[in-house]
Amino acid sequence: MKEAQVEIEIFDTTLRDGAQSLPETNQFPVGAKPEIADKIASLGVSTIEAGFPATPGDAQEVAAVAEIVGQIDYAVCRWDRNEMVEVSRPVTIAGLSRTVPSDIETTWRAINTAKKPRIHTFISTDPAHMEAKFPNMSQDEVRAMGRQAVAFAKEISKDHMGATIEFSAEAASTTDPNYLEKVIRDAVIEGADIINVPDTVGQRSPFWMKNFYRQVIDWVYAENSEVIVSSHNHNDLGNAVANSFSLVQAASEHSRVTKSDT
Repeated sequence: MKEAQVEIEIFDTTLRDGAQSLPETNQFPVGAKPEIADKIASLGVSTIEAGFPATPGDAQEVAAVAEIVGQIDYAVCRWDRNEMVEVSRPVTIAGLSRTVPSDIETTWRAINTAKKPRIHTFISTDPAHMEAKFPNMSQDEVRAMGRQAVAFAKEISKDHMGATIEFSAEAASTTDPNYLEKVIRDAVIEGADIINVPDTVGQRSPFWMKNFYRQVIDWVYAENSEVIVSSHNHNDLGNAVANSFSLVQAASEHSRVTKSDT
């Protein structure tokens, strides 16, 4: 039996999550994002989330990253059949967006000059999060927002050959599995290229997350086996790295099972 290979991509959110560091004196100086993004890309990172364009002042900063760093082909090393080879490729430039059409449009305008732009849209799926963010909406209405956002993002970016769409179910690890499955399958059906399932509250263990990722992979692959499954883990209990590695284990085991069954 041929050994299966799992490809690992690094999604760096320094310029979005990191930009929120407090106190304010720790935050990036205005105009610093392209230089920081260039350093990150030079490390071999696959995707850089350049910011949240719909927030005041960030659209211009994200656009600068897309126009400068998003146009460069970076030399990176990767393993290919147990041999390290050097390849040259552009880094993906992502912008975070709520499931609001105006946010998605603003994000697309900011990133579309990159060779490989990515609209990263998200919605809360955990009951407590939904109640706080969408107090007058039902679960079905929230689900529809996610589905419509992915469809809209796909539509406005369809003419750019390098564009991809990522969908995140915020607080996925504390969401009812039956509801989460519906939301994820909807996103894949509407054309999402990447499905991200965050442990937003940072409370799960690596063992729990491994089983969770196995389940998510099954849901995603049932609709489209070309879609990437992504992790985003917070470090409240010090498990972020271990929880992220759990996805690598789950994906590797899933690949082996798939290969052995064919």
